[in-house]
Amino acid sequence: IRFKNIGGIAAALTALAALVHDVIFVYFTDVILQIPLDTNFIAVELTILGYSLNDTIVIYDRIRENKLLYGDRIPIEKIVDKSISQSITRSLNTNICTLLSIAVVYIFAFIQDIPSIKSFALPMIFGIISGCYSTICIAGPIWAGWQKNKEKKAEDIKIIDIHEVSTIADYF
Repeated sequence: IRFKNIGGIAAALTALAALVHDVIFVYFTDVILQIPLDTNFIAVELTILGYSLNDTIVIYDRIRENKLLYGDRIPIEKIVDKSISQSITRSLNTNICTLLSIAVVYIFAFIQDIPSIKSFALPMIFGIISGCYSTICIAGPIWAGWQKNKEKKAEDIKIIDIHEVSTIADYF
């Protein structure tokens, strides 16, 4: 609802695709590293979903602001690229700080041999990396592709309508 100005359903579905990417990535991290799927797994998944969704919302908000600012003067791909460029420093700084703090937690848990903390911290490290990647490289670009495809279909419909009108006019 918040992003109805940039195509609410498209924004929601592309954000959801990025979130599904994060959930699957963390799931397979746990499976490959043979970490049990327990309450720590759920905590990591929920934390990563919150982090990733927050980053995605920040980028979508920047897209909305730039779209209002530039309108149709700039192609949608350029608006998305500009929006990601404007917010990438914030996203990277936030994710790097969180990553470093979780890495310290993991190191201490590894040294002290605390399996419950290790089974939280290690997937969290991979989840933070995945969430940062999906926010920057999946959500925005997929949304831009969706919008470009929507514009192309609207253009094709206009061409078909114009062609049909001229054909009917020629008939009479």
